[in-house]
Amino acid sequence: MRVALVVDELPTSAAPKILGEEAYHLERLGIKADVVVMKRKIREAPLAHEDSVKKIYLDASLRHHHLFQYRIPGFSFFSLYHVFYPYILSSTTKKILEQYDAVVIHYSSTALLVRRLGLRKTIYYLWDPVSYIFSVAYHGWSATWKRSLLGVAVRLDRILIESFDIIVLPSRFHMKRVKDLGARNIRIIYPGVHSAKFLPERRGNYMISVARWEPGKNPYFLLDLSKELINRGFRDLKIRMVGPWKSEELLRSFLVKAKRLGVRDNLEILGPKYGEALNSLYLGAKALIHPKIEAFGFTGLEAAAHGCPIIFPRGSGVTELFEDRMHGCFPKEGDINGFAECAEQLLNNEDKALTMGRKAWEIAKKRSWDRHVEELIEVLINGI
Repeated sequence: MRVALVVDELPTSAAPKILGEEAYHLERLGIKADVVVMKRKIREAPLAHEDSVKKIYLDASLRHHHLFQYRIPGFSFFSLYHVFYPYILSSTTKKILEQYDAVVIHYSSTALLVRRLGLRKTIYYLWDPVSYIFSVAYHGWSATWKRSLLGVAVRLDRILIESFDIIVLPSRFHMKRVKDLGARNIRIIYPGVHSAKFLPERRGNYMISVARWEPGKNPYFLLDLSKELINRGFRDLKIRMVGPWKSEELLRSFLVKAKRLGVRDNLEILGPKYGEALNSLYLGAKALIHPKIEAFGFTGLEAAAHGCPIIFPRGSGVTELFEDRMHGCFPKEGDINGFAECAEQLLNNEDKALTMGRKAWEIAKKRSWDRHVEELIEVLINGI
């Protein structure tokens, strides 16, 4: 069997890791798998197992593909290529993807292109519906504009969901939403993770927060949390923020506010980290703090896989795998006091942090990439 894993682009987020791991582990199990990318970015994150995975760019034949990188004004995720690529690349894409026995489509923006091709054996790995992205990403728009465009997004989701054989979700977070949108053949396949072989005997004196930092990830929450923890006596606590920033302007605004609140010295801006550098940070952290509710929350699983307790918003997909107050703490999104209380308990009790982290590690070890891919293969062979 030959499988194409199709994605729109390779941003500095979990996508390159997930796609690379899927391709690599499918190959290990005897299934030929290639990563097919709609658009080459000027700056993109490396795939996991970059040297072992074949990567195909659909826009490689376009002479001026860089012209399509620009965002459409007013949208944080919608670019020119989302509008034009489904038309100018449909012939090229069909010739390439028809060579495969099955196609796994990651993300809604990729589905816009692939749905027009009439391919057989298509699986739509749906991380976030367009209507959900729109509803959480554009708070500043007028109610009239948002209501009208949200209706368009809902209709688009219905069209995409009806176009593919199976909808795969990374958790139950969107289950009701996609059922209401018309999905009937739905499977849950949690992401996989590489777990540490050994855990440290003590955890470090810092906390970590990992994201692709943009307004939708609410980095400013960490400023308020830092202030609250200082008020509770943790004046020297460091929160290490890992990941790229959407813009220099956002980072400058963040740092200005941090200085104004008197918490600048409590925050370490580390930028993107990959592989062992990121794993070392997880191993040394007292806990992972994530401000935003997520359909899954891959960093939560990664942290747990390195014995790092997770403080993640209640209802996020990753919390389906763990138990509150046993493997981490799951306060309500935006609850400063709830997050601070969880952090305070771990900072004041080293044994609790170690025990909670070890129990989370035991759970995470059961979610290997091999298990993820075996579940995906079952859908590929028996689900369609």
